Amino acid sequence: MNQPNEIRKVLVVDDEADIRTVAEMSLSTIAGWATTVAASGDEAIEVAGRERFDVVLLDMMMPGRDGLSTLQQLRGLEGWAQIPVIMVTAKAQRHEIHGYLEAGAAGVITKPFDPMTLAQRVRELVASARRSAAPKPAGLAERLAKLREGYVAKLPAKLVEIRETHARWIASPTVESYHAVRTPVHKLHGTAGSYGLAEVSTAAGKFEAQILEVGESGTPSADALEGALSELQRIVEAALEN
Repeated sequence: MNQPNEIRKVLVVDDEADIRTVAEMSLSTIAGWATTVAASGDEAIEVAGRERFDVVLLDMMMPGRDGLSTLQQLRGLEGWAQIPVIMVTAKAQRHEIHGYLEAGAAGVITKPFDPMTLAQRVRELVASARRSAAPKPAGLAERLAKLREGYVAKLPAKLVEIRETHARWIASPTVESYHAVRTPVHKLHGTAGSYGLAEVSTAAGKFEAQILEVGESGTPSADALEGALSELQRIVEAALEN
């Protein structure tokens, strides 16, 4: 009998025969998993109705029943509510990935994938999905939400600090003024993401990359840096409105 965190049986669903062949060879040879393949969503549902798997790799774009429709049908089968289903797709823009996760996918693997690392990627996504599904201590969500609310309230002051230290660096480019502006930007980049403020984190990361490009001994250009700083300010202000 499988241990709860073990992967032994995998179902690969894809309408392209070459993808099925490569995935089956990769997962069975490298990971040693018993791998079953299905060429369509309907075939996958039929197979799943008579056999249980530890994880499913499900193509998004298939003729007839697509990946999301197949996922919904799988979730309705007895015993399938918690089985990780990973979407495999070339359509992997941020909003598309968000949609797959909202629909109940455990994660996304983008095409083309590397057969040599496919099994490890599956392990990582399954482990992440199981951690997310684990019961959370009572009241944790509320406490985290309150911490996030407090952090968001501090964003205007953080933005003022970044603006002021940036201005001093432009006026007097020294090692000290360089680190004075880089430090709060670096902290914003790291911490904002932990509070679910992905766009703020990304914008701060882009601004920090430009600061790093100038370097300690470089001469910063106000015009070159202003675009990234203005974008950071716009995104912070949008976060405050939400």
